[in-house]
Amino acid sequence: SQGYNSNLTDSLNAGDSTRPHIVADFAVPSDRSANTVARIPGILEQSPDSNRLLLLIGTNDARDNVGFAAYRTNVQAIVDDATAAGKEVWVSRVLPIMGVPGGLPFVDPASCDGNVPCQNAFVQGYNNVIENQLTGTYFLGPDLWDYYLGAGENRVTMYGDSLHPNSLGTAVLGALWNNALTGETDLPYVLEGMEVRLSQGGTPESPILYKQNLLEIGDEFFIDDTAVLTTSILAALQDGVWIMTADADVNQ
Repeated sequence: SQGYNSNLTDSLNAGDSTRPHIVADFAVPSDRSANTVARIPGILEQSPDSNRLLLLIGTNDARDNVGFAAYRTNVQAIVDDATAAGKEVWVSRVLPIMGVPGGLPFVDPASCDGNVPCQNAFVQGYNNVIENQLTGTYFLGPDLWDYYLGAGENRVTMYGDSLHPNSLGTAVLGALWNNALTGETDLPYVLEGMEVRLSQGGTPESPILYKQNLLEIGDEFFIDDTAVLTTSILAALQDGVWIMTADADVNQ
């Protein structure tokens, strides 16, 4: 996912001031695991002094229905190449896909609302590969499936689209990686169990379209309007969570 490297860099440096920590991003949009296998020699050549490789890959494989055996072969090759180059390899579980790209969120992402093939069935299979089928020396990174969709919680409100976390979700993603690497447990504040009812005592909207997010200059206020924040936020609200409602619901 794009952007979490800066959040992770800040967290690592805040927790350990004895040396500088830099997390570089070598992700390429739409890359599948097979593409990363081809690119990994160049990535390792560009970062000879790095000590770790953090791997988060599988969303685009799932979108293209890449089989479990092929995914395992590709991820194993990445792990083996990085380990041979002296890197400590960490592999996170794959994020859930929250809907059909360009469409509405799933009501039940785990089952893809009955759509066949279900991309999240591939995601769960890839996570099984990561947990149980890779060999050699590697470490498990954060369980992103469990955080964003497990334990009865559907955190689609922290996604910017069906595939990628928004700014708040990305900040959490960086914190989850930091906790996996350091053993810390702190996470950014988020709203749990968020529901939208358009009338008092009404039925919760499903799927939920409202979002929770961080707000900075240039960010949009609403999910259905392009109005953006043009002035600085009050200092007391700098780290607050913004609930992105629909402007069309102003009278609800």
